[in-house]
Amino acid sequence: MYYFLFCLLFLIIKNADIKTINTIIDEDTKPIINLVLLLVFICFWSLLITEKLIITLSSGLFSK
Repeated sequence: MYYFLFCLLFLIIKNADIKTINTIIDEDTKPIINLVLLLVFICFWSLLITEKLIITLSSGLFSK
């Protein structure tokens, strides 16, 4: 689920119109937008890893 959302977000950013991005991003807002994208990336991957870890741990606990 999270992987799908992350891929969808990546495709939206990748296929966005360059002129639109350039009008939104100027030199003042560029570091803020980069930080937000980095935080979104970290959140998606941490949720994905946490979900896999919970599934692995719960299957190990209930199998015994």
